[in-house]
Parts: sequence; C-alpha cells; structure tokens
Amino acid sequence: MFMKPTILGAGVFNFDTIIRRDYPEGFVPGKRNRFTETVVDEEIGGTCGNVMCLMAYFGWHAYPIARFDDSPQGMQSKIDLERYGCDTRFVTCTPEGGTNLLTISHQLDKDGRPCKKNSRRHAPGSGFPRDKTILKNEAADFLAGLDFTPDIFFYDDAKAGLREIGQELMKRGTLVFFEPGRINDGNIRANVNCMKASDIIKFSDENVKDVSFSDELSDKLVIQTLGSEGVRFRIHGGSWIKLAPVVNEHVVDTEGCGDWTSAAFMAALSKHSSLKNDALTEDIVMECLSEAQEYASRNVEYLGTKGIIAANSQERMTSKNTTPYH
Repeated sequence: MFMKPTILGAGVFNFDTIIRRDYPEGFVPGKRNRFTETVVDEEIGGTCGNVMCLMAYFGWHAYPIARFDDSPQGMQSKIDLERYGCDTRFVTCTPEGGTNLLTISHQLDKDGRPCKKNSRRHAPGSGFPRDKTILKNEAADFLAGLDFTPDIFFYDDAKAGLREIGQELMKRGTLVFFEPGRINDGNIRANVNCMKASDIIKFSDENVKDVSFSDELSDKLVIQTLGSEGVRFRIHGGSWIKLAPVVNEHVVDTEGCGDWTSAAFMAALSKHSSLKNDALTEDIVMECLSEAQEYASRNVEYLGTKGIIAANSQERMTSKNTTPYH
C-alpha cells in the first residue's frame, strides 16, 4: 500500500495581505500621483506557512507547528492551513500566541517602475513582530509526545528549540531541511549551528551574500537560489554546480518562488526515493532542482505566493480533464 510521505514544519508564519495599487489617472514620474488600492488576497503566508501548504498540495501529510494568537487573523491562519490540506494538530490559537501580519503592496516607485513595499507587524496591526514557537526547554516534551517520525523536518528560523527538534529527529532517520532567512553578523553563528544540525540547507543570494561558511558543511547538501540567474548547489563538500534558470517572459510577481522551489524539490526527492542524506547524488539533485525550477518559473505568472494552486483549481473546474497539474 502506498503511504503518503510526511513533513513536520516550524518557523515563520505570516498572515499575508496582498495589495495592488492602481493609478486611474495615469502615472507621471516624479509627481504625486493619485492612486487606488485593492486587496487582492488575504491568507496564511510566511516561508514555513507556504511550504506546508504546498507540501499538502503535492499530496504529503503536512504537519505545521504554529502558535498563533486568538485574533481574527490568527484564527484564520489555522483555517487556511486546514483549507490547503494541512493537519493542524500542532497548531494553537491562544492569547499567549503570536500572529504576524505581512502587508505586501505592489506599486510603482518614483520613476514609474514596478516595486513592492512590505511591512510586518503583530496583530492587530501595530508594534513589532511577535514570533512564538517551541522553546529549547520544551523540545524534549514535544518530541516525547510525537507519535510518528516524519520523513522531513523543515524549519526556517534559527531558534534553539527547533534546532533541538531537528537534531533528535535526524537521529530517528528524518531528513532535516533548514532554510534560513537573512543572515548577518549578529545571527550567523546561530544559523550555522542549525545548518550543522541539518541535512539540506537552502538560501537565496539575496539573503546570504557570503557563503564561505559552506566549507564547514562537508556532509550536507547546500542550495543557493540566484533569482533570474538560476540556482547552484554543492553536495557533500564538492564544488558548486550551477543550473540555468527556467525563463518565463510573463513575470507578474516573484513572491513565493523560493517556497515553490523548496516544496517541489522535496516532493521530487520523494519520487526518486531519496529522502535520506546518503541517497542524495549530484544527478538526483540536478533532476529534482530542475523540476523545482519549473514550478517556481510558472508561479511568477500570478500575483501572490500560491497562484499555481488557484489557477490549477480553476482549470480543473472548467475542464473535463481532472488530472491534477502535479
């Protein structure tokens, strides 16, 4: 009997509000132009939030770990995870939790070029972000109550508690995938410690400029996305190998493409029965990354992080062919 692969995920969850700014009277560079704003979408987001939804879309059992507050956005975040097919047994909505709001405004800069402006704060919309996750002294109890061993543990926040979970799950045979955000002088050591406790590390060239630390990761798979230049990786201490981008001339929004790359790559690894570190080879990684890039390239055609899913659902509703895109 076919068993669905499982993924446990923790880290950054946002409640995204995507806004499109229009200029009904036209746009004159350097002038104050009148505009209108339309809310295009409001739903769960953040790297981990997106990846968990996408893994459920790819047919996996996806188990996010999240501690939201009981604000309307926190409650909706849990509902959204369930709507995308996630199992939310490890998701709570309590006054002690935290729900971060990310507003993404698509507009024109002073020279008339498309740009995005982001702001992230805590619900109900003021103050600094409030991230709530499993603490280091809670990790052992969480692991003791975990009644299954996931195929993959994905996390994107260099918190000690999540690193403890990753280290223990790796001992149990789980493939650990760590995706750090922006790395700077103040957090590089915490992030490198998480990398050393993982099997796969992925980051973008936008967030991580200096990759010299990858020399310390000789038993890992390290992936760096390069935006319009493609992607490169080094495996088990080898040289960097670069893959050309999958070009799409119909770019609307690049938001979420990194999340599609991560999710599609993990899904492709499962199809190749390569959910173990020692099963990873250059050929398998190249093939799986190429497939992942196809998804990321297609997603740029849509506004928002999960446009492929919405488009695919609409296509199935209007077509006699009910075969899923994936």
